[in-house]
Amino acid sequence: MSSAVEDIRVSRQGKIESITVTGEIDLSNVAALDDALRSALSGTTVSCLLDLSLVEFMDSSVVHSLLRWSKEAQVSAREGLAIMVGEDTEATRVLGVVGLMKRLPVFSTREAATTALEIGQKPRSERPLKWLTDRELAAERQEAQTSSDDATRRLDDAMAEQDTRRRDADAGSTTRQQPVPQVPARRP
Repeated sequence: MSSAVEDIRVSRQGKIESITVTGEIDLSNVAALDDALRSALSGTTVSCLLDLSLVEFMDSSVVHSLLRWSKEAQVSAREGLAIMVGEDTEATRVLGVVGLMKRLPVFSTREAATTALEIGQKPRSERPLKWLTDRELAAERQEAQTSSDDATRRLDDAMAEQDTRRRDADAGSTTRQQPVPQVPARRP
């Protein structure tokens, strides 16, 4: 293992900043990755795509860093971190072993990661439910339930008012429909 990352390349495409890491990354050089992520996620960039598909070795310090930055990005207004690991790579193996493939925003292709970041740029209320965090999903459900309860009450009130008006109209028309006693006409 070398003590330096072979390369950390940063590029920008629209509102997405890409960080591509190659070589070996461990406790001795994870600070370089942290610096790149800090810069990408604290500037004017809306989203960050972290490409780990070319990493040849990574240790638990990288896993810890990914957890921290993923959480940081998730609670920010922009929620803009996607980790691209590729297929059958060191990053896939390590994250799979520690059970984080489904807990982190991990994608096997650049296209999938980019799509996720583009959706993440939308206001949270406009995102598909599958893109919300667990906390956001719970809040969305509560809000929908409250709205549904309010709508149900409003609907019940509207139906009751319609019934009242119908009964009143029927009662009024019944009164009007009662025959008026006829007084026999006088004959001259």
